[in-house]
Amino acid sequence: MPLVKRTAKHFDIPEVSADKAYLSRWNMDTVDGFGGIPFTAFKTNTAVPKDDSVWARMYHYFMFNREEYLAHYHKRSNA
Repeated sequence: MPLVKRTAKHFDIPEVSADKAYLSRWNMDTVDGFGGIPFTAFKTNTAVPKDDSVWARMYHYFMFNREEYLAHYHKRSNA
């Protein structure tokens, strides 16, 4: 996510909302690495993660607190 990297040079990044096209462990790790929380849409065929990665934590947040997760995710509609 080059945009996240450039933005982090000048601003704090509390969270990033992104659509399914940006759903990857690398993108989530990038946002997390700059102190942000990645709110990315999950695909319907996403496999349940078995590790303790940012991906896994966000997947479980999405599955168990969907309404709250989607409230953050849908902020991207304001851009």
